[in-house]
Amino acid sequence: SDDLLSLLAELPHDERIYQALLHCFQSRVEDRSSCAASFARYGDERAIPVLADALAGAKYREYTAMCEAIEALGGPEQPRRSFAGDPDYEAVRKEKEEQRKKNAGE
Repeated sequence: SDDLLSLLAELPHDERIYQALLHCFQSRVEDRSSCAASFARYGDERAIPVLADALAGAKYREYTAMCEAIEALGGPEQPRRSFAGDPDYEAVRKEKEEQRKKNAGE
């Protein structure tokens, strides 16, 4: 569960914890953003290539979390790409647009 991931990420470094986080990341088919965030909190830079290799097929939410984790772990900034049509991206874009309109009207 995501709660367990958060707990593990706060523990001192131990190979078993890294392997558990790695297993979570590699075995999730759906949204791996919480696994990526746990890697970032755990602070083990060995996760950088694992995260970078997974970027190609990631959707907006996952891609953003993975990029943030890579950068938090000391890795290079990742190229931004278009996510037009991705439901999560479109929801965020719409929310930002509505906020801009609201702020412009104040």
